Amino acid sequence: MSNYYKNVPCPKCRENGEDRAGDNLSLYSDGSGYCWKCHYYILSDNVISNYKAKQTTPVQIPMPKITLPKDCTAEYPQKCIDWIRSYDLDKSDLLYNGVLYSEKEERLIFPFWNGETLEGWQGRYFGTDNKKAKWYSRGDVQSIIHILKNGRVGHPENDASRLVLCEDIVSAIKVSKLGICCMPLFGVNIKARIPQFRVLSYLEYIIFLDEDMHQHSTKESLTMRLNGFKTRVLLSDCDPKEYSYQELECLLKE
Repeated sequence: MSNYYKNVPCPKCRENGEDRAGDNLSLYSDGSGYCWKCHYYILSDNVISNYKAKQTTPVQIPMPKITLPKDCTAEYPQKCIDWIRSYDLDKSDLLYNGVLYSEKEERLIFPFWNGETLEGWQGRYFGTDNKKAKWYSRGDVQSIIHILKNGRVGHPENDASRLVLCEDIVSAIKVSKLGICCMPLFGVNIKARIPQFRVLSYLEYIIFLDEDMHQHSTKESLTMRLNGFKTRVLLSDCDPKEYSYQELECLLKE
């Protein structure tokens, strides 16, 4: 506000039968005013225009586009085939899920698509440099919804009866081959996914994390129950992908 000018009747106070003296509203030289009794105020044209002039349009920083390594191919080295076979999966499972290999990166690339948009990917390293991470991600993979059934994503027979939550994509592929919907969390943060689970509306959520996550699984299950979800926890002795299919069937019996 500018310098003080004069006191005048406050219309708001007058509506309530007050300000009999007619001096509750202080007017200022710029046309603005303020009532110290009822907090009614007047903004002058100058005040409004100055305020608008100070407002700046936030700069929209474009998100970097997610791209695959340029040398990706569906030709897998034998070491990758041997690795996936150690989990009772094979080359066809890689092909069904659009998995690629980058010779430059020395990584098996698991891409995650939403229609024509690449939302992210994870790469499993097969090189000899111990300083490189075994798993490397591009994109916000921990927010991606990637539901599989019968070993692949987007299967037409998906149903809403139950959804198994695993840590990694390979475990999710293997569990889903039993005809059960399975979703990789790309980590262990279940609580952050609750808004997604409300939209997905499965009748039951089965938490099936690795063997070192028993306490965490139980805690996250309690949080989900408090949010109205039906859940149960499978306290595993190893990673889900390391079980045989027969063992998985026994663990996942309804």
